[in-house]
Formats: sequence, C-alpha cells, structure tokens
Amino acid sequence: PWTKVEGLFLHKNLLMIWGPTESSTKYNTRIRWCDINRQTYAVDINTWPDTNRYEIYDGGTPIVGCVDNWGLALIFKSDGLYQGEIFYDPIGHIDFRLGKPIRGFSPIASKSLIARPEFVFGVAQEGLFIIRPDLSFTLVSSDDSTEWFNLNQDRLQYAQSFVSERDHQVRTIISSSGNTNNQDIVLVWDWDTGDIWIDRPSHKLNYAEKLLVSGEEFHWTGSSTGYLY
Repeated sequence: PWTKVEGLFLHKNLLMIWGPTESSTKYNTRIRWCDINRQTYAVDINTWPDTNRYEIYDGGTPIVGCVDNWGLALIFKSDGLYQGEIFYDPIGHIDFRLGKPIRGFSPIASKSLIARPEFVFGVAQEGLFIIRPDLSFTLVSSDDSTEWFNLNQDRLQYAQSFVSERDHQVRTIISSSGNTNNQDIVLVWDWDTGDIWIDRPSHKLNYAEKLLVSGEEFHWTGSSTGYLY
C-alpha cells in the first residue's frame, strides 16, 4: 500500500515498516506490519492489510528510527522514545499497544541505533545515549559536551554506528565542525569503562560496519573516494 518507506525492522516475527509514502503522501508518524495466517501463524510478508497500522501520535514529531529489543518495538521520534508491542489475541486479531513515552532527548540519526541485550545505543541532538532494559535513559557523552557541540550539528542526522565486539565498543562515524560531506571522524564509546574518544581515519568515510571472516572480526569501512577498507 505504499511506494516507499523510511525503514523496516522485525518485531515478534513480523516485518514492520515506518514512515511510508502512500498515494504521494508521507506519513511521518505511521508504522505498518505485514499479515499473518490466523490459524498457522505463518508470516506473510507479501500481504499488508490496511488495518495493520498505527499512528505514533498522529500529527506529532516524525519517527526517526525503530529497533526491536526486550520484546518491545522501540520507536524513536525526534522528541524521545515511544515503546509499544504487538499482541495476538485468542481469536487471531493482531493489535499494537503503545506504552508510556520517554521524553527529554531528541534522537536524530536512524543509522546510529544499535540494539544489544544490555542496551540500545543511538545519537541524539544532545549527545550519545543509551536505553537500558528498564527503559531508563542516559546520555553517555554528558561529560564531553564541549567536544560534542564542536561537531557539525547539521550533519548529526547522518551518523552511522556499529559494534566492535572484540573491543567492547560502539563506533560512530560522524562529522567534525568543519566537515560538510561524508564523515571525517570516528567517535568511540567503550561500554566497559564508559570512556569516549575520537579516532581520525585517513580517509573520509560514508559507510562503516562490522565484518566477520572465518570468525575474525574486522571493521569494514567505505570511503568517499570509492574504496572499501
């Protein structure tokens, strides 16, 4: 029922999407989910009933990104976190129920969201944040606010994060204050020590991810010059 969407994620074995464009209209607060066979509970990703949708405060701030963790659909909007959950009732109906929102911060970068058993990590306008399993919110970069606001604030939305398991780090490619295209620094958060520091790659980056080759972990990065490292 749409021509494009902003993103997709999995929740309770259902494929869900957010920010669809439908009949040339963008629905910034809408989520949808695919159909399921009411008798066998087999998921059907090719069927999307019109009733399988929910507005996360219709007319409010737009959805920035979504992840699944701790059995919840965690929906980040530009004014905080909205947590919800798909419920299956005994007669086969599927319902989405929204819980109490957690406000007070401004998520901004969909590609920065990392879901792990211990936390959900992301980039907000105010700094790097984590959400704990009890849904408590913490700014982990609060001690480095001067350094944070020296970053290019207009490019925070393009931040991309990935996990370095061997180092117990979340690494985020991001732009310094003078950078206007691609990303020129890597902001590193160590979740064991809580330390944060900056690495400076030799090339501007536009992609970063963890890569496993024969069980060995590598940092897989793409440069603005067209090379992968």
